[in-house]
Amino acid sequence: MLVQQPPFPNSRTDQYLGTKSFIPTKEAVVTMDLRVQDAKEKRQEIHRAFNDTFTLYEDLFDAITDKAHYMRADPLRHPLIFYLGHTAAFYINKLVLAKTLKYNERIDPSLESLVSVGVDEMSWDDLLSDDYPWPALENVRTFRSQVRELVSQVILERLPLYNNTVIDWEHPFWPIVLAIEHERIHLETSSVLIRHLPLSALNPNYNSFFRQDCKEWDSSAPAAKSLNFVDVPAGHITLGRPMHSEKARTAAHLENLTDIYGWDNEYGHQEAQVNSFCAGEKLISNADFYQFVRDDGYHKEEYWSKEGWHWVQYIKPETPRFWVKKHDGAYVLRNMLEETPTMPWNWPVEINALEANAYCRWYTQKFGRLTRLPTEEEYCHMLRFALEQERQDTGSNPIGPDHLLNNCNIALQKSTSSCPVDKFRTGPFYDIMGNVWQWTKTCMYPYADFDVHPLYDDFTAPTFDDKHNLIKGGSWISTGNEATIYSRYAFRRHFYQHAGFRVVQPADQGNVKLDEAGKEADFEPKNIFVTGNGQETSGNPYETDVQVNRYCESHYGPQPPFPNVQSFQAVSARICEALMRDSEFAKLGNQEQIRALDLGCATGRSTFEMAHYFDQVVGVDLSARFIQVGYQLAQQGSIRYSTPIEGEIQALREVVLGSKELPLNGSEGLTLVEQLFGPQPVDESPNGCHALADKVLFLQGDACNLNATNPVYFNFHCILAANILDRLYNPISFLETIHTRIVPGGFLVILSPNTWLPEFTPQENWIGGKKVDGENVSTRDGLEQVLSPWFDIVRIKPRNPEFQDTFGSGGLDGQLESFHVPFVLRETQRKYEFIFAECTIWKKRA
Repeated sequence: MLVQQPPFPNSRTDQYLGTKSFIPTKEAVVTMDLRVQDAKEKRQEIHRAFNDTFTLYEDLFDAITDKAHYMRADPLRHPLIFYLGHTAAFYINKLVLAKTLKYNERIDPSLESLVSVGVDEMSWDDLLSDDYPWPALENVRTFRSQVRELVSQVILERLPLYNNTVIDWEHPFWPIVLAIEHERIHLETSSVLIRHLPLSALNPNYNSFFRQDCKEWDSSAPAAKSLNFVDVPAGHITLGRPMHSEKARTAAHLENLTDIYGWDNEYGHQEAQVNSFCAGEKLISNADFYQFVRDDGYHKEEYWSKEGWHWVQYIKPETPRFWVKKHDGAYVLRNMLEETPTMPWNWPVEINALEANAYCRWYTQKFGRLTRLPTEEEYCHMLRFALEQERQDTGSNPIGPDHLLNNCNIALQKSTSSCPVDKFRTGPFYDIMGNVWQWTKTCMYPYADFDVHPLYDDFTAPTFDDKHNLIKGGSWISTGNEATIYSRYAFRRHFYQHAGFRVVQPADQGNVKLDEAGKEADFEPKNIFVTGNGQETSGNPYETDVQVNRYCESHYGPQPPFPNVQSFQAVSARICEALMRDSEFAKLGNQEQIRALDLGCATGRSTFEMAHYFDQVVGVDLSARFIQVGYQLAQQGSIRYSTPIEGEIQALREVVLGSKELPLNGSEGLTLVEQLFGPQPVDESPNGCHALADKVLFLQGDACNLNATNPVYFNFHCILAANILDRLYNPISFLETIHTRIVPGGFLVILSPNTWLPEFTPQENWIGGKKVDGENVSTRDGLEQVLSPWFDIVRIKPRNPEFQDTFGSGGLDGQLESFHVPFVLRETQRKYEFIFAECTIWKKRA
């Protein structure tokens, strides 16, 4: 039976809407041309894009009941109330980071902190319990209204914009465009979460734009059949966008230069020779996948990768996630806001990457030809092959956004659901873009010349772990950057998006043994680390991340060749430990859990070191790129990174979490801690450092605006703030609130080189290194001025009477109010940056 609806409208008008009248404009769904010819017109265009995207996002959330905002649609995601606030807070957080907004212009610092982190399934994302006291819905809606007003003012009145320029990474408007595209991503991912909710969670009075599901489908019983394939010739392909024309590596690379927004992973350069293959003419449909279900595919281990079979045993699926089996045994499909009356068998199946891979193994065995998911290179080659065929057939250039909007089910232009897999054709393929995303076998990886943007350094880098697979092509709700041919997004293989797949078959089948072909069909790791014995292993996400590698070397590498220099992170931790051993807390024994907070923990060495003494240590850093290193070390027991020797020569290192691999001493004689505090006990626990992993917790957070409601951020006996004070955008706010997180009698240990720079801290927020009324004010003076209402400075009398502080710090009766700890950052084998951090210790009054 064929069910049809009237032709899709080319544009939305009020006749397609119910009680609400918002219609997505072009500015709400199409990524902007960032070339500025007329600054006044471009400013208005940006404001429309911001305002209309903001409204479209809110309209989506109106589709659910107030109560449903607090339901956790997916156990690996926050409740939807988080995401309603998150995209608005993102504007504030990024504009503060960019110094466009001052800290005192924050609208609601507590709420902005609460909804700042927790998008992907990363264990440091601070996922909260179901009974967490989330803010009231009306408060979040009010907050969004205030953000709309403030950001509109920033766009229309504050930021400079000039004729005949381009908005690039360094442009003041880049954070605005970045935040607009960020909200467009969440428009799609939130729609998936809503699709997970029960129908009872939907607003019965919602009759708006998002009710425009496709009504055309074939509900006839699916028949067993093989797929139709299209031959794709071999060819050379150049991937990656150059940031500027002078950064183009080749003429083909220069052709990828375009002045539209791109995320960090799109930039760079990658060359590939693609062998000939044949690809499915259409996306795999529900009818196609039903053959796998009917052949008992969910119960046969041979069709599944090891990871996939583990997922099957845990979830115990019988069908794709959005298939609904009725009492009479018939299937229907759950769309975002409704169930179809009958099963649309000719719509694309929507599954995760593990299921797609299992289908490929099944098809290989059933039809005798190696069948798998395409690589990223194959998909991009196939896309360009299709676009060239379309150009030849139509005499037009189909790459432009207007062609995609008119000829693909994408960017909300055709429907608010999937549609038949044979409806929109480009060249020889249907749905080369749009309808649903297409899983690839390629894991997310960086192109050559990859770099992170300082305002969003953890957008992609944490996904370079060979656990996130690329999806390509966009879906019916993909807008902005998502709906471009350059987009690169990746999700964990067990996650659901509006995503399906297309299969490919290599032209050269060779002597494929079909019973072993499954391994070939599995996923393509791209982040390869070569160990010292020449063995390849995946899972080194930072081989190309220079900054993270540098900190890994500083934290975990061999001690530098300097006398009397110990591991800075270990020394910092031992200072905290020595304070605790001499405090009243040492008498508590097991009566109370002794907790520490390591702020600015970077890659985590000091967090692990503090766990020798403390019962729990929470390591917090603003960058997930850094946090992931400590998390991986705790979870897997080892990390790998590279460090420069000279020129292009790199040393590849592996660190294992064990006491012998993390030495403290860098020279003969007493350590700095022993000179100040006396002999220190050695951790002789039988498990060594391996036992430390259970005592550490890594979380991503902003030291200037830590979560104000989560109890994990409170009741610390010691807080270590090492080398972050002079890098905070508002150190005064940090210092004025830190006392709320420390128990009476607890310690605040601050180590800082005091290198105040306006690129990190606005000069009006410096607490030292400045003149006030003509007088010099040091950081030490500023600390006492801010902290004195709650803290007393701790004076240390060195146990070694011959101890001399490097900079001659002293006090009454030989007691030190501060002392200096050296540390080094390696650049190459023969070049180091040598730094001293001033250490002051503060005790909270009872």
